[in-house]
Amino acid sequence: MKLLSFFFLLLAFQSIHAQDNRTISITLDKATAKYFTTDPIIRAQVDSAFQIATAVFNSAEFQKEIGNMTFHCKSYCTGRAKIDTNSAGRISGKTVLDTLFKERSLKIGFELKQKDGPLGLTTPGAFTTTAWYEPIQESMPEFHSFAYALAVSLCHEYTLRAGFCRLYCVGGWLCNPKKRLNEKNNKPDERFIGEDVTYKVKWAVYYLLMDWKKNGIDPFKGR
Repeated sequence: MKLLSFFFLLLAFQSIHAQDNRTISITLDKATAKYFTTDPIIRAQVDSAFQIATAVFNSAEFQKEIGNMTFHCKSYCTGRAKIDTNSAGRISGKTVLDTLFKERSLKIGFELKQKDGPLGLTTPGAFTTTAWYEPIQESMPEFHSFAYALAVSLCHEYTLRAGFCRLYCVGGWLCNPKKRLNEKNNKPDERFIGEDVTYKVKWAVYYLLMDWKKNGIDPFKGR
């Protein structure tokens, strides 16, 4: 009986340990990638951004930050009936991580445009992401690096690919004033940071990368 109890305890430990060590590899599909420029430096920065995004998702800090939260059930929009919710009708952080890490290795279709667009665009459940170079550069100048800024955007866009969707809007005549994003002094909108998976992931990645840069942590060396 003691041996059997030990066996089940070991299985439980392994299960918990496995959940604490989720990994994913998000890479650029170079065969289909499109760019507005032939500049090799910008193209290299795109490659680096995918590596940084992978490092962030695989970090213990990111997984702990998301894993300890719950989100509004409407934050998942692809097959909502298939997403698990807790007794309060909210999506647990564990379920979010399980969804983000469902695919362990994948290539992302990608197009980089120059200007006159949002930071990024991905239809929930789609397999291609579009990014705009100048808006991304202008939105996060504090990184002094297009690769880091693009990595933030890529992580946000990946949540859309995984089936999550925004609960907010950023402008335009179709934007409900009650859902219009209101960020001040480079701080997140408190109405959405604890409700919207896509929004929380974006800011979690932003703060984590700022912390890494401040403390000289290199995402390319593995952690």
